[in-house]
Amino acid sequence: MEIAKKTEKSINISSEFYRPAALRGALFYFLLTDICRVHSFYKYSLESYIVVINRAIDKITVKKDPVVEEKKEEDQQ
Repeated sequence: MEIAKKTEKSINISSEFYRPAALRGALFYFLLTDICRVHSFYKYSLESYIVVINRAIDKITVKKDPVVEEKKEEDQQ
């Protein structure tokens, strides 16, 4: 029981770090789904939302990858 309580506390603390990203993600998703109210032309599926998020993650990952940064610097020289 003691280990379970410590683990639960650790999980709760860790999950709070993700709350801001989760809120922004939820806001973005619901904005995409409601944009069809502006015009029927704007209809997006869950799959399109996932594609947008994955592209953003890929861009951030590339920017933060030190190997990629070193290659960019070498290419510029």
